[in-house]
Amino acid sequence: MRYLSFTPPAPGASADYAAILNQREKLMKALAQHSRKAGPIRLREIEPSQTLVGLDIRDLGWDERPFQIVRDGKPVGPSPVNLYDLILLEYPFATADASSSTFRQLVKEYFAPAELIRPIASVRADWLAQAVTRAPLASDLKGVQSVWLKGCDVHAASGSWVGVLLRI
Repeated sequence: MRYLSFTPPAPGASADYAAILNQREKLMKALAQHSRKAGPIRLREIEPSQTLVGLDIRDLGWDERPFQIVRDGKPVGPSPVNLYDLILLEYPFATADASSSTFRQLVKEYFAPAELIRPIASVRADWLAQAVTRAPLASDLKGVQSVWLKGCDVHAASGSWVGVLLRI
């Protein structure tokens, strides 16, 4: 499960239900167009205001791990990086206080078990709806062909990833 936020980006702004419905409609259209699987895409309500929803990335095929780890120019095995991780790599609004107890709890209960490439609890739905329709994510999510992880070592429990993701 991954999490999307419909919370207004401006501090102190109120959540307008009509605006949330409009964003949700745009998001669902974008997700359907860039899904790698046929079938329904469901958002799971996390709280009553509907400003935070869950998305099962398996519904979209974004749990696929099409990458290889390359060492000394040779593939040495599958990479733990999935297609949703590409979204996290592109996401520009991530902030976190790694010294906070909340962050440490998120590492333990969410980031490490989910093996996220970046410690991002939720992605803004408005950003995602636009980002998946533009390069580089649009082509990456639809058909990754020439993307490799070079010299990647994964330390998911600590939240640190060492490696280089190359688009060729």
